[in-house]
Amino acid sequence: FNFFVKKAQISSVTNWSKCDDINNDGIGTFDLYLKDVEILNVQSAEDFQVSYHATLEDSILNLNALPQNFNTTSNPQTIYVRISNLLDLSCFSLTSFMLEIFQRPQLELQEEYSICEGNSIQINAPSGFDAYLWSNGETTSTTVITQSGDYQLTAFQNHGDLICDTTTHFTVYNSTIATISQLLISDWTMNNNTIQVLVLGDGNYSYSLDG
Repeated sequence: FNFFVKKAQISSVTNWSKCDDINNDGIGTFDLYLKDVEILNVQSAEDFQVSYHATLEDSILNLNALPQNFNTTSNPQTIYVRISNLLDLSCFSLTSFMLEIFQRPQLELQEEYSICEGNSIQINAPSGFDAYLWSNGETTSTTVITQSGDYQLTAFQNHGDLICDTTTHFTVYNSTIATISQLLISDWTMNNNTIQVLVLGDGNYSYSLDG
């Protein structure tokens, strides 16, 4: 007897974007099988087989199905989808969607800063990002720090439906003002005299004679 094999009904499939990894190389891994539910909609996986392909030709010929965890090879990249009826694999429907990788903010801050006792330091983040959050609660691109300690900055970039962020850490050290504890003077001749300055404090100090 003869019977009709039904093609899958396909609505539009949303594109899929994600934030890049810390290397910002434009390459990402996607679990393509997570798209099955959206593609099939209310249709049963017991009736239809979903496969993903890198080219339209492969999807038509049902060749070279992509693995579940797919590493992109371009950015953005089009993925072609074939939905075959399990009763007859030659009865199929096609659709496609886009994979896209968005860069995370690149933060170039020093790993260490120092402040002189009783003073403060202003640290400037790279400009051009949509939002900032410092660990001291500041939300602008600059912050003023008065205390030593470990700090972090998170910057956010808005890509429409996706926000990518990057966090960097840095340390601020306190350098106390030098206290001169003793002067050791050796005064022997017109050409062979020394002055040794002994200081108290935990800073890295430089010395200047007469400016």
